[in-house]
Amino acid sequence: MIRRLRIVIVSDNCVARPGLLAEHGFAAWVEADGSRLLFDTGQGMALVPNADALRLPLETLGAVVLSHGHYDHTGGLAAVLARNADARLYLHPAAAGAKFARSQAPPHRAIGMPAEARAALGRAAGRVIRNMAAVEIAAGVVATGEIPRRRPAAAEGGRFFLDPECCTPDLFADEQALLVRTPAGLVVVTGCAHAGLPATLEWCRALGGGLPVYAVLGGFHLAAATEAELESAAAALEDSDVKVIGACHCTGARGRDFLRSRFPRLVLDTGCGTVWELPADGTGPARRAS
Repeated sequence: MIRRLRIVIVSDNCVARPGLLAEHGFAAWVEADGSRLLFDTGQGMALVPNADALRLPLETLGAVVLSHGHYDHTGGLAAVLARNADARLYLHPAAAGAKFARSQAPPHRAIGMPAEARAALGRAAGRVIRNMAAVEIAAGVVATGEIPRRRPAAAEGGRFFLDPECCTPDLFADEQALLVRTPAGLVVVTGCAHAGLPATLEWCRALGGGLPVYAVLGGFHLAAATEAELESAAAALEDSDVKVIGACHCTGARGRDFLRSRFPRLVLDTGCGTVWELPADGTGPARRAS
């Protein structure tokens, strides 16, 4: 069980303080008791400058966990591995595969792991763990592995594919979240939540040994969500009795505004530079822009 938890947003679509770079991407620095890890690496432009500005020493990381294989979560991988020769790297076996987004007309857009990141992954082969199932990163910190889907045939409305012709839907088998067990409850960090918040939170609760979900931070993929999808996400947060909501990246302004309308006291203002720390007594979020 983790008693001291500190999460810093390093890459996001907006900034929370001057002097940092925003990009369409997500990366979070996580300090859990004596462990340091990075969850996702952003698109690649902001990670190193922001980490340096925030005084986050990438060379001290013990692990890097990738939520899924899109460029905006893996683009900074080569830079991290260049700074750190020892960190273990956790990702699904399918994360480095080809991924595409449908354009109005061919050629369709490649959105998978950049070539530099794949090359760095190959050079670091000796410290790569390809996990499909849940795996413990450190005591009390778990990468969830594949997230069981409520509707396995759903494919993001036909927007994401595994082939250049956009014929094979991407069901995001490679997606995973990060789960931290704390005295206040479970803290969940998501990359994009392509499985949907309902399935993600349900799986985290199943892995969490009966603990409630205290906080959820990361991308919720609600920028283009339907009303039904927005309501489903809100219901999942409500059913899980979540006390802290850090809506980042692909949540989008529309998704964030919707969540604020439903949970006005729970949604944090987030961006690059936001620091969230687990309160010592579990009574409320201690947060600041660092």
